[in-house]
Amino acid sequence: MLNILKVNYKVQIILLLLLISNFTYACTLTIAVAKNFPPYHIQNADGSWHGISIDIAEALVNGVGCQLKVKEIPWIRAIKLLEKGEIQLLSNYTQDKNRITFSQFIGPHHIEKVVLIAHKEISTNVNNVAMLSEFNGLIGITRGNSFGVEFNKKILEKENIIGKMVYIQNNINRHKMLFSGRVDAMFDDELSAIYLLAQYGEISRDFDIRFSLKGNPVYFGISSIAIKNELRTKLNNSWLKIIDSNTLNKIYQNYGLELDQRELTAYPTVLIKTK
Repeated sequence: MLNILKVNYKVQIILLLLLISNFTYACTLTIAVAKNFPPYHIQNADGSWHGISIDIAEALVNGVGCQLKVKEIPWIRAIKLLEKGEIQLLSNYTQDKNRITFSQFIGPHHIEKVVLIAHKEISTNVNNVAMLSEFNGLIGITRGNSFGVEFNKKILEKENIIGKMVYIQNNINRHKMLFSGRVDAMFDDELSAIYLLAQYGEISRDFDIRFSLKGNPVYFGISSIAIKNELRTKLNNSWLKIIDSNTLNKIYQNYGLELDQRELTAYPTVLIKTK
């Protein structure tokens, strides 16, 4: 009889552990990444992912009892899937008039600064946007990237600059095109550019960051139709806990980087709209 009681007790413990496990990860939320985008999205040798944005997203999702799934999807297609509700999250996501029609936003999780990386020999005097009109080279930009209102006005609305632009298919190709000489300069995120130049060592010695534009907040984009009201509230609470616990700083420090807290808090916290 005693042995039977012991067996029943063990079964109850196992069932309880399974119940707790299922409760802890009662849902799975998918975030799309468009290939490697160090230091934000970095793919490991085993195919798994880490990086600043992935780690923050994981903290956000785990905070509501869900599990984060990372799926590699080209950026433009990923935005379409977010609109359809086939994925739930995107990171490094800029607000614009079109995106707010089908996306919710939470953050910001980063202040994105666009910089120009250029070959030193042909960009000696290019130290601001105004000098780009005199730049005699091709400038690469990843297709689908959005760097905010200032970038649009100062770059994308200038015909004498647009004529020099080459649209690159993805973030991996942008490195190859720059260092192979297929483009002479490239617009990129500041932290990504710093990481890029450091990682490529001797190959990158002929290139330098020439100037930067005003920072622009980026957010987690949340699918308006895939995330229901109860989960929206939980995600909001999870984000507020991340901010209060200094989790963002800790994640940046894991990658040898420092988060400019004053710059981040200069922008209001945006939470998902709830009914």
